[in-house]
Amino acid sequence: MRADDDSDKCDEPSINPRDRVVSLERGLAVLLALGQGETMSLREVAAAAGVSRAAARRSLITLKNLGYVGESAGGYEIRPRVFEFGYAYLGRQPLTAVTTQHLMELVTRIDEFASVAVLDDGYIVHIVRETPPNRLIAVDINVGARYPAYATAQGRVLLAGLTPQQWEEVSGRLAFTRFTSHTVESLAKLEQQLDIVRRTGHAINDQQMTTGVRSVAVPIRDNTGTTVAALGSIVNAASWTLKAIRGRLVPELRQVAEQISHDLRPAPIQPRISRNGGTR
Repeated sequence: MRADDDSDKCDEPSINPRDRVVSLERGLAVLLALGQGETMSLREVAAAAGVSRAAARRSLITLKNLGYVGESAGGYEIRPRVFEFGYAYLGRQPLTAVTTQHLMELVTRIDEFASVAVLDDGYIVHIVRETPPNRLIAVDINVGARYPAYATAQGRVLLAGLTPQQWEEVSGRLAFTRFTSHTVESLAKLEQQLDIVRRTGHAINDQQMTTGVRSVAVPIRDNTGTTVAALGSIVNAASWTLKAIRGRLVPELRQVAEQISHDLRPAPIQPRISRNGGTR
């Protein structure tokens, strides 16, 4: 790759090329690269962001000047000011206000991790999470964490709730990675699992993301019946059999999801607009 950042090629746009701000795209790519949580050198930032060193350097200088990036002897790192973006979203999201208390009560009853996630293209994003106190081993999932939807219970609940048009758009961008021997590896197999989710009203993930970890999820729906989020729990496979998950966790999650759905009715969630212009 040449040092001249004008030679960098981004993905084919779905908008008029004249309306794109390529430097902004590169700056956001640099910010996302640093969001991995580690201090990185200029070379590492450029490689992770997929841009030239010259482009990465200019982006880092700008982001540092704005207070979003810091520099130390070890390299560059993200600064707390980036929380402005996340809190701006969460502050406008009715789900965060409605679900927090429900999750706290749920976690107290089941003594397991619980979270609410939404769909962002082919990924889930956790927007609310609660962990039982006094746990020696806690689930290391924070607000804002992203995971491939196809390999998670919450993701399959959200994918199952898409309209045929939305599913066609999202499925065309899915890239399957084998995380464990249980991970679904094809679109056909995933569609079979989504059919089961639609029939049963819940999804159970048996060690598809991490060996020894199971998860379960149910949909949260708005007043039109549209799935807008997924309520889920993540448990140790050694402690929870599939039968126990179905018998105890699924009813608990359904009850809470219904309560959340009821509380959302006075403040319906606005459908999100995808990069291709479709609604979610």
